[in-house]
Amino acid sequence: MPQASVFFIRTNQFEDETLPLEKGEFELANGIVNVYEQKLRSFRRSYNIKLSISIALFILAVVPILSASMLIGSSALTFAMINVTLLMVAGGILIMVPTTAQYEAYRILLRIIDTDSEKARWTILGEKLAGFYWPLITMFYLAWSFWATNWDSSWIVWPIAAIFFVALTGLIELVGSRSN
Repeated sequence: MPQASVFFIRTNQFEDETLPLEKGEFELANGIVNVYEQKLRSFRRSYNIKLSISIALFILAVVPILSASMLIGSSALTFAMINVTLLMVAGGILIMVPTTAQYEAYRILLRIIDTDSEKARWTILGEKLAGFYWPLITMFYLAWSFWATNWDSSWIVWPIAAIFFVALTGLIELVGSRSN
């Protein structure tokens, strides 16, 4: 987990230097474009595998807590399984963050990302909302679960939060499209 924090801090300190790249204010030579296209093609398989592993870790992270609370019922074991869950989430983040950063860097360099369209603006807005929304939901889930020690039923937060997030982004897009 500290590696992810260091990664975000180091990435953020160079934001001014990378902004022209994200806005597409550069031109690559033809030979360089071919090199990066080849690198992206060879990286895509690794990207898909690593992304699948990290998503699987996120999905399966609830299994230790749920199995300990439902099958065994011991509070001490349930609390111990929280460490396993957090390790699984941290492992998923450790795999996902550098992998997606490298993939997005290739896409930015090759200008595969359309940053000027209306859809791209909504995607960026959704990403900003997600950066606030999901940590807030996680805090709510952990607070409720620790306070009530009711891990076997607090999982319901996740599907409700996911549906609400989709509805919220749809509402924001609807309001935004009407104002234009």
